[in-house]
Amino acid sequence: MSRPLACRMPQFNRNMSIRALLTTVLLHGSCAWAAAVTSECGAGGPTAGGGVRSLLQVHSEKASDRKKQEALALCALQDNECFDMELDPSWHEVPLLDAGATTIDPGVVQLVITRAGEDLRWLDALPQVTAVVYNRGGPDSLLPASRSNLNIVEQENRGREDQVMLGHIISNYDQLPDVTVFLQGWPFGHCPGLIEAVRTSIRTLIEFQGKSVPWANQSVGAQDGLMAVSGQFWEYNVNEGKTGLAENMVERYHHPHPLHRATELYSETCTQVLEGRPCPDLQWVAEGAQWAVSRDRIRSTSKAAYERALQLGEGWQGKYRGLVLEALWPVLWGAHGWTPNKVSFVQATRSAYKRAVANDGYCASKAGKRTLLFSCEARMEFCERKRHAGHRKSTQFEMQRTRFEAHDGNSTVPWHMMVQM
Repeated sequence: MSRPLACRMPQFNRNMSIRALLTTVLLHGSCAWAAAVTSECGAGGPTAGGGVRSLLQVHSEKASDRKKQEALALCALQDNECFDMELDPSWHEVPLLDAGATTIDPGVVQLVITRAGEDLRWLDALPQVTAVVYNRGGPDSLLPASRSNLNIVEQENRGREDQVMLGHIISNYDQLPDVTVFLQGWPFGHCPGLIEAVRTSIRTLIEFQGKSVPWANQSVGAQDGLMAVSGQFWEYNVNEGKTGLAENMVERYHHPHPLHRATELYSETCTQVLEGRPCPDLQWVAEGAQWAVSRDRIRSTSKAAYERALQLGEGWQGKYRGLVLEALWPVLWGAHGWTPNKVSFVQATRSAYKRAVANDGYCASKAGKRTLLFSCEARMEFCERKRHAGHRKSTQFEMQRTRFEAHDGNSTVPWHMMVQM
């Protein structure tokens, strides 16, 4: 895949008027567009330096203005193709649904979502379940349609998903539902078949509450009161310094002894979270910290312990506690030695001891794919480039791009989209 042409990037100021922004983009043409493209002009990973570059939305519709449809269609990006992903909001075997009711009692199950600007319209495909969204930024047009069992809590955008999870547990410790499902703002990256996986996890935890989960239902290590909502798994070996992104992050900051420092930092943070107990040598990690977990399991750890973990802060570079907790949630929830099953082992990276993916269809897309599934809203520049090259497979993208100042250009005028640095 070719790199963008080198050019001098224009300077943008957050206080510039729309007229000034338009003038700057028109003068610089494709250079202004190139500022929003990743270093490879591709769909994978964040921009260099960990920053986020996004398109400037100049027109939006309110979530309440959207008409509910029987089938929900969203533009998604997988395997370098932008396409329309259809999500079915109908759930034919909803557990514990009273006669005539359309939603599950919020005392039975709730979704808890951490949003930092992601496209959250996929929640319209789960109208039967009460959802609490901790909204830390992003346009309102990407929020789900308003409904009686949707609670949007506005928050400052700081910390990772562990900040939200800890805060939610602490604030609701005495009134937790039977089952809580923790999800990221765009959870399909870790679970392309997210909608069906959420339904499966809820059904499994409700139906087998207080019982051993039969082997036939033990998808990806389901236990009584605990089930990962992910199809990707990594095993860490703390003694060998194989601690995934926690080790990669130390190396990225050019520490002279990254392996030793990563092991030291990880063990120190882990022991603090576990209140002095030794950190387990081997830990299986469900990618993305997405879990369905029972009230009893959450309460197997005291409220004070969660409060002390929150008081630790995010740790080194504002991320370390979250990376450690991604591995420790099963331990905090009484599932010591949790291990995924019904998985196939694949080649591990040097930062992990083992790596596995679910092999029973759990979390796979309808087409059976497990590769990263992005929202087009998070990769607008890539889909626009594909469109410019003649690949127009998504009608949803054609509608979404109209919310941005776009110019298709001709033989003499460079094509571009307005961008915000």
